Amino acid sequence: MTLPGGTTIRHHYDGLQRLTENGLYTPAEALLEQVRYSYGQVSNILNQDGVHRDYQYSYDSLYRLNASEKTAESGTGQDVPLYSEQFTYDGVANRLSHTKNTQSSETYDYNDANQLTCKENTYYHYDDNGQLISQGTDTTGASPDIRYHYDTRERLIKVTDGAGGIIAE
Repeated sequence: MTLPGGTTIRHHYDGLQRLTENGLYTPAEALLEQVRYSYGQVSNILNQDGVHRDYQYSYDSLYRLNASEKTAESGTGQDVPLYSEQFTYDGVANRLSHTKNTQSSETYDYNDANQLTCKENTYYHYDDNGQLISQGTDTTGASPDIRYHYDTRERLIKVTDGAGGIIAE
């Protein structure tokens, strides 16, 4: 694909039609950026290797993402860790925790219907039909920060803030 100004993007795919390489080139064909992708046996991305930074991903035995790491070249030929994440799940694949750089962690709670009820200090409330109706820091849902409104066919029609102001319609 040629962009305005003559810069080109080239995509390469393997026999399974998975993206294996993206390249960005100047009009004079000088390489600006290149990212190569490698995959595991169930087509989960294992690596994204770029000119300036790399990403590695690992998965649990059920092929759920459980860790990712971003590294960059240090100029000495060694990769320097820039960012890492870890994820844990329960037996039905609900995310239980998300840890970033081993310093900050988010936890998640669910009800018996496997609906998210709490992520850190944000609480989620549902109606009898299972529709998300509010979220906020109020544990009871009586004074939510955000409300979700549905029509008689249970289609989302409006989102309002705690004061009733329209966020989306």
